[in-house]
Amino acid sequence: MNKIAALVVLVFLLVDTLSAQTYPFRTYSIEDGLSESVVNAIVQDAKGYMWLGTGVGLNKYDGVHFTNFFEDQGLNSSKIYALYVDSKDRVWVGSNAGVNYVEDDSVYSFAKYSGLNQSAVISIFEDADGDMWFGTDGNGLWHFYGNDEQVVYSRSNGLGDDHVRAINQTENGDLWFATRGGLSRLSDGNFRTFTQKDGLGENRLRDLLIAPNNPNALWIATRAGLSKFEDGTFTNYGNELGLRDEKIHTLSIDTKGHVWCGTEGGVSEFTGSRFVNYTADHGLATEIIYSSLTDREGNIWFGTLGGGVSLFLGKYFENYDTENGLSNGLVTSFVKNENGEIWMSTYGGGLIKFVDGQFEYFYTQNGLPDNRVYRLNIDSKDRMWIGMRDGVAYMENDVLVTLSDEEMPFRKIRHVLDASDGSLWFSTYDDGLAQVKNRKIITFNTEDGFPSNTVVQSLEASDSTIWVATYGGVVSLKNNEMEVYTLQEGLPHNGVMSILEDASGTIWVSTFGGIAWFDGVQFVDITEQDGLPGRVCYFISQTKDGFYWVGTNRGVARLDIQKFYNDMDRDEAIQVINAEQGLVSNETNLGAVFEQEDGALWFGTIDGVSKFYPEEYRGNNVPPIINIVEVT
Repeated sequence: MNKIAALVVLVFLLVDTLSAQTYPFRTYSIEDGLSESVVNAIVQDAKGYMWLGTGVGLNKYDGVHFTNFFEDQGLNSSKIYALYVDSKDRVWVGSNAGVNYVEDDSVYSFAKYSGLNQSAVISIFEDADGDMWFGTDGNGLWHFYGNDEQVVYSRSNGLGDDHVRAINQTENGDLWFATRGGLSRLSDGNFRTFTQKDGLGENRLRDLLIAPNNPNALWIATRAGLSKFEDGTFTNYGNELGLRDEKIHTLSIDTKGHVWCGTEGGVSEFTGSRFVNYTADHGLATEIIYSSLTDREGNIWFGTLGGGVSLFLGKYFENYDTENGLSNGLVTSFVKNENGEIWMSTYGGGLIKFVDGQFEYFYTQNGLPDNRVYRLNIDSKDRMWIGMRDGVAYMENDVLVTLSDEEMPFRKIRHVLDASDGSLWFSTYDDGLAQVKNRKIITFNTEDGFPSNTVVQSLEASDSTIWVATYGGVVSLKNNEMEVYTLQEGLPHNGVMSILEDASGTIWVSTFGGIAWFDGVQFVDITEQDGLPGRVCYFISQTKDGFYWVGTNRGVARLDIQKFYNDMDRDEAIQVINAEQGLVSNETNLGAVFEQEDGALWFGTIDGVSKFYPEEYRGNNVPPIINIVEVT
């Protein structure tokens, strides 16, 4: 080929630093049925229902719908500050006018708690003996025991302050109270309060947790960072370890033992050595966090000021779209060159290189012939081929070479294959398949027996057979012989969008009607009826662990082929990951999948790109509790 056709030396690239990648946050607010967007408290009952206390009403969430409770349903006040689930699965509600409890969706009041009606109840706890404790916002700590016995503690009794934000109990029976005047302990009937003089980071406390994996350690939310109390010693963690905002309102602990801090500047995850911060740029509804909870599936809920509640599903996805770095959301392919650089192609935004958390762009302004890129491929010489709507080019050693019309007269290049015999195969959208060898062009199209001139990919199998995906079926070329496979030979649809040779040498295809594998004679299909999430399958890829990944119009599916053909395991054979789990969009793109050496997967969609960490994804392995609500 004549390299003089068009040369562009890459002197510079346009560079933007990522503002942030987004994570799988799901937000529920007023438009979803939540009674108010300020969420002050969150609990989960034994049946799995979520309860959210807001500034205007109590909400029960069943995973689909919200049920609202107000004064009309029996609440003393709709302004709710605290929620607690006791040993009898009753939901206690602390409000601006005392306390109620909810049982079987009915709201009750106890006469013996009427003394609290003039107080704002901001914390609730049931101790190991079954006694109830209520912390108020200025009227001290109330303890109810026996049938009708009660005692009220205040600063005069040794309590740190009359504003009691949180209550907890350690294994030895000691009760602990987070107050506005320090950390108070009630042991053997005596109070002791720990303050800054004892090493506490700040006296104004907001929350208090005991780590499940370390029952002797107390985690304390203060107005000046996170404190840990263990073996009589305080350790304080703040800005020096990356905490974004030291005003912490709420704490939760995840399944790894990491402490999640809800602050006035977002959420901060304490890993034990540093803080990882999450803000609105990462997907939070808003950045002032009032409440939090780790549910029984391991997901974390964050109640916010004005944004409702944000549900964090995990760090298994990092999403990028046009709002946080992409030049265009229609991501069409990925490659990785010998320098370890990941390149993405977009249809309309040119090329994007991802380096150290930054996007570097390469547009027509930099010499690219067309911003509408279909596919990137790396050949045996580490040249990156760029198939575009208006031609084809390759990049080598930061030099862009555009092929002339004489070298490649066809437009709309969907794919470039570098074959072992030194020839190049160009898949075109309108002109069939073109083989270039020794500067000669050989074409394969409908006049030669091809089922369609729309060719999207070619593949050289381990036995040197060239397999071709067209919109009219699959073609195999070997020893000057052509075989065509269509619906009659088992394809689920004649519109074929990708071809794969797996680790065992089996040929797979993805089509507009499902996927299929070649048994040596014909194709055997797997379709939506077998469990694929969508009918249209844009790509199929096999990862190093042996699983197959299928990109569809309704999300991505992981296929375990051994389980699929074992009838006992078929229900577990296809795992679906879509927007509900955090995928940036359900509609994937033709051929847009890539596996990194560490097992991370990139998925291109019509609205951006998702980087998926399979080892971080746990799915939902907690079986639901059956709750029969009506029989008719």
